[in-house]
Amino acid sequence: MCEVKILLITTQAAEGIVKEVVSKLRMNDLKFDIYRSNAQVACLASVTSIVEELRLSTLDLNEYDLVIIPGLMRGSAKKIEEVFHVPAVKGTLYAGDLPQMIEALLEGVKFSPDVPADVILKENVIRTLQRRVESVISSKEPLFWLGNVKFVVDPPPVILFYEYMVEDGSDLGQLSHYLRTNNVEGVIVGCDVECGSADLMGAVSRLKSEGFIVGLDVQDFRSVPDDVISELDIVMNVDENSLHWLGGKLSTSQALVLIPSCSEDVLNSLTKVVSEAFSIGLTKVIVDPLIRPPMLGFSESIKRFIESKSSIKLPHLFGMPNFYELVDADTSGVIASLMPLSFELGASVVLLTESSHKSRGAVKEAFLAREMVYRAFVRKSPPVDVGIDLLIVKEKVRKHVPPPPLNGGRAVTVSSFKPYRLDPKHYIKVYVDSDERAIVVDVHDASTHEVKARFTGSDPLSVGRAVVEEFNLPADHALYLGFELSKAEIAMRLRKGYVQDEPVITFRY
Repeated sequence: MCEVKILLITTQAAEGIVKEVVSKLRMNDLKFDIYRSNAQVACLASVTSIVEELRLSTLDLNEYDLVIIPGLMRGSAKKIEEVFHVPAVKGTLYAGDLPQMIEALLEGVKFSPDVPADVILKENVIRTLQRRVESVISSKEPLFWLGNVKFVVDPPPVILFYEYMVEDGSDLGQLSHYLRTNNVEGVIVGCDVECGSADLMGAVSRLKSEGFIVGLDVQDFRSVPDDVISELDIVMNVDENSLHWLGGKLSTSQALVLIPSCSEDVLNSLTKVVSEAFSIGLTKVIVDPLIRPPMLGFSESIKRFIESKSSIKLPHLFGMPNFYELVDADTSGVIASLMPLSFELGASVVLLTESSHKSRGAVKEAFLAREMVYRAFVRKSPPVDVGIDLLIVKEKVRKHVPPPPLNGGRAVTVSSFKPYRLDPKHYIKVYVDSDERAIVVDVHDASTHEVKARFTGSDPLSVGRAVVEEFNLPADHALYLGFELSKAEIAMRLRKGYVQDEPVITFRY
């Protein structure tokens, strides 16, 4: 193979990083040259300005087989190709990711003059792994079907169940959209003692019409009318005692989630209730050995899960809420840990709730964690670098753009507190409307305290500009507004509470 010469165009700020990255590359068939442009940082540079630079330089681009420009540079690399007749593409957004791009080049991946390499790489990884996941899942033989949902003994697939409490009063249309978006297959309707049969039937019927398989979880099945039970696809939390009453009311097309009636001898209890269900013709069975909360028997319940999975060759359910609802930590990290654990244990069904404020978004997190695990499974690797992640606050690779050298300007260090200068005409109150997912800004008259105008929107920059333009806010006040709007946006995206003049994120380290 002939040597391929690649020209890496970089900026003054990134030159050191690019040199360090290139020095570590061990590619016998590739030769790299680095051209440092006059641009300080890539995001402020344009392809047009680089073309003019290259025209005036002594560099002969005909020597190169490929030109790679920074991914953050404005404009299309096509202009370089048009002017110098050398193929040119956009590189990664950050120089530290160049090795992945070079490896992909050697594997034949085609990069774009318009789209940063990171996007191409991610899309390529996702497409490849997704095809393999779909192939594995489609080849698995089902133990049974509920509607168009396939249940297997060993994952994949992993079926997601969401528990909906009727008394929550959630908008079922919005809930259905949220669950469908995150590929949830089943909804388990829960109901407390005050829940009426009309409420139950309404929820069950609506969710079935939305295309979900629907289950029921109540404390006393004897309080549930027969017409509700006949509509169900699944009955949850059935032990030996409730099976005796329910047995004659269920058809063979309905499924049961069986639980132990004896916490001291879980395996024998489950074996007995499974045997009884099969003896009366109810063979669509899911086993739930019951996951205990952390510090209250979690590890023992994992042992019991392993024993049950080894002895009872049926789909097993892993109840995640018993863990993540009972630990004060962000659910994204907890669910990212529980999903591969449940997969390794052999759980082909996972139960989810969002019953507390801190667990809002758990369904989305579980969907992403499931995709991570699927891809890791087909790649036979840990769930890293699979084109999807649950890194929300922290980052895996530091995305660092160092300040360029200061040429000519004054260096000013601000070490003392600079007090805020009050606006004599107006003061501002900023809120987050969680239900509407919007930022609200009220502009008050400083003398009368009356609200002169309310601005509402989802884009903080647009809201801020509208306020500044209409009320001609002084610079100090506009700066303060921008600072608070930035905090409000972070709070809205993280589904956290926002209180003006208070921090949004409290670090524990």
